[in-house]
Amino acid sequence: MIVIIPAYNEEDNIAGVIDGVKKDMPGADILVVDDSSSDATSGICKKKGVITLKNPINLGYASTCQTGFKYACERDYGYIVQMDGDGQHPTRYISALLGPVMEGEADLCIGSRFLKDGYRTSLPRRIGMSLFSFIATTISRKKITDPTSGFQAFNRKVLKVYCTDVYPEDYPDADLIIKMHLAGFRLLEVPVKMYPNNRKSMHNFFSSTTYVVKMLLSILVALVTKSYVKKIMEG
Repeated sequence: MIVIIPAYNEEDNIAGVIDGVKKDMPGADILVVDDSSSDATSGICKKKGVITLKNPINLGYASTCQTGFKYACERDYGYIVQMDGDGQHPTRYISALLGPVMEGEADLCIGSRFLKDGYRTSLPRRIGMSLFSFIATTISRKKITDPTSGFQAFNRKVLKVYCTDVYPEDYPDADLIIKMHLAGFRLLEVPVKMYPNNRKSMHNFFSSTTYVVKMLLSILVALVTKSYVKKIMEG
């Protein structure tokens, strides 16, 4: 099992995230993919003794995640956890995410901050999340409350698809959830605690209407090309 952590300029947070994973998932391999940080992120990770990859240039959240997925796929990991490096994903919930996947109840388990009380976010973000939650729920016929969650666990079948061009280049959110549903994967949400992140992060796309437009187009493409996704899965 491997925990993949995309990170960008997280020198203030990454050590705590790594320590949390080591405490709550002893024995798990930890991979930090540094998206060409200008601070000490990579150095801290190396001192912590975890696997560290650094992009030569800043590639963005999706490409950074996929770098980690390809590393895991090449080394035959069977179970994968994805979480952010900014500390908003408490490591104590990793086992709750992994459990349904390892027990064969789901292929992809998504941590939802909205199934627990107490998470607050700005109105524009909440509107965007609600819109794509509604779309993902309608298409999948399964309640999806947190389509932008970067806290996930999945098996090798999902990992192999994530390493193809099915994985979005920009926004791996509601469009990816819909693609995985259309491909026949079993999806499940579990309640997790998340801490609000008020600074600019790798996973923050609600600063403009660009996100909404691109996501709607990406969902449309997913619906039109669903047979292609299934073909990738079967291959």
